[in-house]
Order: sequence, then structure tokens, then C-alpha cells
Amino acid sequence: MPKREVTKNQTHHISGDKELRKIIFKNRSGASIPLFKDVDYVNASIRVKALKRLYSDWRGEFIITR
Repeated sequence: MPKREVTKNQTHHISGDKELRKIIFKNRSGASIPLFKDVDYVNASIRVKALKRLYSDWRGEFIITR
């Protein structure tokens, strides 16, 4: 099986580590905004806690996804 070639202008990022997470902000109207990607779970949870403290007045929630 040939090895997949990765180019710098690749549309979709393919992560070699399946344990990396994304952090998104989802507001109450249903729109979501990706904030961070390819973050390990420990750092993702630390970032979400910090974001919740900094932006406590935002109407929505910060979500950690795969």
C-alpha cells in the first residue's frame, strides 16, 4: 500500500494522533465557531476553564470534541 503524500496546501488536516481534540464555541442559536484544534485533552480542559472565566458573559458554551 503506497504511503499517503501530505502537501502543505492540503484542504483537510490529517492528524496522526487520534487523541487530539478541538475546542469549539457553540452559541444558543446553534452556530458554532472552532477556536483551537489538535490540542491534547489535558490542555483542552485547561483552556476551556480559562475561557469560561475570561468570557463568562458570553451566551453559549465551550465544547471539547474529537
